[in-house]
Amino acid sequence: MALSGHAMILHPLQSKSMTHGHRLPLFPALEMHRTETKGHLPQAFTGKGIKKNKPLHLLVSRAAIGSSGGSDSSLQIIKELYSSINKKDLKSLGALLSQDCFVDDFSFPQPFEGKKEALCFFEELITSMGQNTEFVIEHICGGIDQTAVVNWHLEWKKKQVPFTRGCSCYELSKEGEQLVIKKAQVIIESPVKPGGLALTVFKGINLIFDAFPGATESCRVPK
Repeated sequence: MALSGHAMILHPLQSKSMTHGHRLPLFPALEMHRTETKGHLPQAFTGKGIKKNKPLHLLVSRAAIGSSGGSDSSLQIIKELYSSINKKDLKSLGALLSQDCFVDDFSFPQPFEGKKEALCFFEELITSMGQNTEFVIEHICGGIDQTAVVNWHLEWKKKQVPFTRGCSCYELSKEGEQLVIKKAQVIIESPVKPGGLALTVFKGINLIFDAFPGATESCRVPK
């Protein structure tokens, strides 16, 4: 979903229920098996350090292969979501969301709860994308219980924008006879690349946790 590109950071939104919002647990594991798919990413902006495209290795769910009706329907809804964003069609986009839609973009401090807040989020996203930027789906796969995962990036006039790769997880449900998006979690690429330093810091934190287990266990993780 995501949904948000790096440009989203330039247009922060304030959710009415942010002070009460909580991040929900991660999605249930997808029922996956390994397969190999080779492909190439679109032309990127020129610059130093850009390497040639390499083959991609993709995990695809059993449900996404062949013509399994439920999974195909879920994947089609997700594709329609990105198509509506690219077309700047808020009316069609709104029809894809459940009334209790929950959008958790990790670029924001709190999630967006309810269809009204979710639509405000998407409207601001579409505005921030301008006239020539659009989402491009790299991979999409379906899982159990009407779930789907998408890898995507943003392109400006068919050229990939740096630091706009992302991964979105979706959970869908039925409202009457219509399949709609109930939950979305969005993780986007960080423009900061700490590399091995991140692992060094992570190791140091865990050493502190292990050295002071009592204090660590008494700490409450903010939600």
